[in-house]
Amino acid sequence: MVETMADAVFLADLALIAVIDARRRVIPDGLSLGGLVFSLAVSAVLPHRHGAVTPMDGLAASLAGAGLGLAVGLILRWSGTLLLRRRLDAVRRHDPTVDAALGMGDVKLLAFIGAFLGWSGVLPVLLVACVLGAAVGVVYRIVSGRSVLPFGPFLCVGGAAWHVGVFPASLFAGLTG
Repeated sequence: MVETMADAVFLADLALIAVIDARRRVIPDGLSLGGLVFSLAVSAVLPHRHGAVTPMDGLAASLAGAGLGLAVGLILRWSGTLLLRRRLDAVRRHDPTVDAALGMGDVKLLAFIGAFLGWSGVLPVLLVACVLGAAVGVVYRIVSGRSVLPFGPFLCVGGAAWHVGVFPASLFAGLTG
């Protein structure tokens, strides 16, 4: 019962974040950081979700996932912005709100997803989000002529898909250890 409720809250939070980011291109901290705190609490109450026995081990596993999500997100933000500097300058002429290849909301969202799913879910979620985002981005560019899409909805779809088991873990065995 508690586990089902935790799953429902996680998926509802992802759905709400996806809709808000798609419409407003912002991810509210209350949803991402609130989700992170919720995930840490769930991991302490239900440590078996991370293969742990004690609440402290569950919390540690959740913190490892959050830390990996945060680190990967920050690295992508920095390296993507550095690599795409010229392209971002051109985009800023049309949309001054674009400041980086990956926004800090996306970074915090990836930390939240990592906290709930654990470290082994971070890279598969990111891979699914990138593939899905690239496919939608190509179609969006062809149809609209524009090239900037929020990344949060794709992270949310990847997180939800990984959580409900749309993709078998064996498909990502090299990424998850």
